Amino acid sequence: MARISSYPIDIDVTDNDAWIGSEASNRSTKQFTAASVATIDSYTVKAGNFNTLNLTNKFGSGTLVENEFYDFAVFTLATQGTPTFIFTQGVAATTWDITHNLGKFPSVSVINNNNIVINGEVTYIDNNNIQLNFSAGFSGKAYLN
Repeated sequence: MARISSYPIDIDVTDNDAWIGSEASNRSTKQFTAASVATIDSYTVKAGNFNTLNLTNKFGSGTLVENEFYDFAVFTLATQGTPTFIFTQGVAATTWDITHNLGKFPSVSVINNNNIVINGEVTYIDNNNIQLNFSAGFSGKAYLN
């Protein structure tokens, strides 16, 4: 029997590609197709008696194994784009209070009604609120992402 490392690496996985694995219920050897594995679309992970983490598989390979440790990161898929909040200050003011609900400290760009970038002081109140302060009052838009 040839060593697995002697086979060429195939990075073009299609639905009918197959590999061998073990059936969880009886540990018997069986063949799995990529299409059958791709239909597994969610997991529920319980952490003790106090937390439940629901995971949805978007793409990729691999499985979660019981009683193992995992690190999770929150990220935005490139196809989703970056969440952006646009705030319109309709009345000229030196202080703009903005509730954006982005759940983070976003970057901020401000323009006036003539589409000129205006620099000011940004104060992060918390993950969902900021205050912008300017030396002179004006109206315009703030773009947060």
